[in-house]
Amino acid sequence: MSFSPDAYKAVAAFMGDVDKLDSIKALSDRLAEPLRLLGIRHLLCISAFGMPVLQDRKLMFGFIHSEWIKHYAGHHYYIDDALPNHALKLKDWGEPFWWSDFVAAEDLTKNQRKIFEEAFKFGLKEGLVIPIPVRVDDDTDQVIEYAYASMGGEITRSDELENTLHLLTLAAHRTARRIYLRKAKGGLASDGVKIGPNLDFSRLTAREREILAWIVEGKQPNEVADILGIKRTTVITHLRNIKRRYQFGSTTEMVTALHRHKVFI
Repeated sequence: MSFSPDAYKAVAAFMGDVDKLDSIKALSDRLAEPLRLLGIRHLLCISAFGMPVLQDRKLMFGFIHSEWIKHYAGHHYYIDDALPNHALKLKDWGEPFWWSDFVAAEDLTKNQRKIFEEAFKFGLKEGLVIPIPVRVDDDTDQVIEYAYASMGGEITRSDELENTLHLLTLAAHRTARRIYLRKAKGGLASDGVKIGPNLDFSRLTAREREILAWIVEGKQPNEVADILGIKRTTVITHLRNIKRRYQFGSTTEMVTALHRHKVFI
């Protein structure tokens, strides 16, 4: 695959300026220029855990396909979306992977496959997920800060495109991390692991704990419903109430917090 001259110029210009950018908006806007010339219409870089000045599972930078996001959120696809959890499983030095490979290789439910089918209709016909292990414990080799980026658009997969997207994403993540750390409390934040606010999970009801015990094992809402002999809508309602109560933005953020607070250990 050969990129257009404008795409090559935009990539080179971004790489030359990325370390000078001093705001997340400027970073996202500048990154969008080369990526859109490469066919990318949607990118989210998520700080999954360990970022000192961000809560777990928070957006670091990116630009969205607004129509797709409205459709995605309006249909509550974040409940069934298997991609974030898979990206989290790759925290220990996972390689970038294409959406099409993920769909072909994983045993997805009907609802999980439907998300990719509908994304295709919105012009997100192929995508790439890039795991970003950021910091590692020197004694245990355990990844203690991790992020990932997911992007999609009107693209045809190739090694050249994968390598270019990987390069741009890592450079952008490095700058985003610098910006967040520098702006924390007026100076450079301590580069240590923070779990975040102390969440009181003792307020969970017996039914909520029962449902969450299966969710943290990787079960989907329909599977939990079958196991517990209740309706899928009941499971979804409980999960939605838990997220609202604890201000979780997604199932992945919720599961990560439960693991970090050792709720089921």
